[in-house]
Amino acid sequence: MKTIGILGSTRKGGNTEIMLDVALEEAQQNGGSASKIVLRDKVIAPCDGCMGCAPTGECVIQDDMQEVYQGIREADAIIWASPVYYWSMTGLTKTALDRTFALNFPKLQQAGKIGGLILVAGIRGCVSAANPFHMYFIYNHMFAAEFAWGYAGEKGAIKNDLRAKLSKAAAGRQDRRLNTRCRHSRVCERCQPFSHVFHLQPHVRRGICVGLRRRKRGHQKRRFRNDHGQGHGLPDARPV
Repeated sequence: MKTIGILGSTRKGGNTEIMLDVALEEAQQNGGSASKIVLRDKVIAPCDGCMGCAPTGECVIQDDMQEVYQGIREADAIIWASPVYYWSMTGLTKTALDRTFALNFPKLQQAGKIGGLILVAGIRGCVSAANPFHMYFIYNHMFAAEFAWGYAGEKGAIKNDLRAKLSKAAAGRQDRRLNTRCRHSRVCERCQPFSHVFHLQPHVRRGICVGLRRRKRGHQKRRFRNDHGQGHGLPDARPV
């Protein structure tokens, strides 16, 4: 398993980078390989909304983001790490995240990958900053690991946060476990569009979709009533 960490902190050796390094080290100790991309060392222009990426999935802007694209495509797990600025991610992180729009074409290129997240705030804001990432993982049909967070101000102060110490190490381990579960899950064709939330849904037991189990046993009754999410534990997506 290959894990890549994308660091959006502007401070070298800061608290966010300390947490990310621990998570990547934990991923390596669990038998995988890990690498890190530091966004502050890259020249990445913002997305200009030209939609030039739609036909091929290749961004027409030639800058250091091409290296990030390659890392994401080759990775099994992607860990985004960012300090919390005004209840959200940093500008560096948002710029890179926006540019990954090209990976939605010609199909979702990140589907089935593991999405990890590390956030560090001074006082508050970790939960609000995590929301865009969680929606990003769901939209891209990724498996979202529980995010690691901590609170620190001075450089290196994160080492004194016990909760952060435990959660950042767990992030690397959980990416490994989720990757094993994803590869061994068997899913029926009706549930395939919802595979990105299987680790949260009760209808997957022992890695096999309940709908698939019932058809194998000869049951005629269908649990899944339509293709809009109704019956899957998701909101009904039909227009009203």
